[in-house]
Amino acid sequence: MIFCPKCKAELDLSFEVSLTVARDPNEPAWRRASLDDLELSIRSHNCLHNMGIETAGEASDKTDSELLRWPNLGIRSLREIRQQIERVKAEQEGDR
Repeated sequence: MIFCPKCKAELDLSFEVSLTVARDPNEPAWRRASLDDLELSIRSHNCLHNMGIETAGEASDKTDSELLRWPNLGIRSLREIRQQIERVKAEQEGDR
């Protein structure tokens, strides 16, 4: 709320912003797989979620160093994430 001295009233200047990210139609299906599709442990899932990662493609784009810098994500979680991405990738490519 902002007070307008000229009109002697409070004005509500709140607004909502909505962003839509366009997906590349040529992007492989495995890259669009959600974190739930990866069937990760709670720790690995929560770490990726807290990093703002929502898909297998986003996780795949991160380097090992970037992922390992995140608190509570260690070598075992990193291995699990990479293995599950490969599993989903193989499943998707096998469906073609």
